[in-house]
Amino acid sequence: MKFVVIIALFFVYANAIDPKIVQEFVEQVTKFGEKCMGETKATTDDIAQLIAHQAPSTHEGKCMISCVYKAFGIQNEDGTINQEEGLKLASKIKESDPEVYEKMETISNKCQDIPVDEDHCITALNLASCYIKEAKAIGLSAEMFGM
Repeated sequence: MKFVVIIALFFVYANAIDPKIVQEFVEQVTKFGEKCMGETKATTDDIAQLIAHQAPSTHEGKCMISCVYKAFGIQNEDGTINQEEGLKLASKIKESDPEVYEKMETISNKCQDIPVDEDHCITALNLASCYIKEAKAIGLSAEMFGM
């Protein structure tokens, strides 16, 4: 069963980004999402909340975000944020839309120091929330950051 889970990450700014990059990203998110559903025991209701850009109400749903972030290397195994890996991932769109990349870099800088919770799932949720808040503040679609 495939779910395209757009989880608090960069990229899907559909008008300006090369469709090949978007397709590659969607494939990765789908693959990681399927793997993470099994690992976290997230339900289809949890996934529906994420797709609807809502914070998950269950711990398993929150852990989906962390699991996908870890799969992409954005969150380290110890729960800390790996900003360098996130920017490396985002750099794929730099050529397609340098302005959007610069805005994403600004967002990343503002969100890099969120507190690391003992529960990595909470840290991931807080990071996703920060991305969305900052994206809205500088005029990027919050949809590109998921949740």
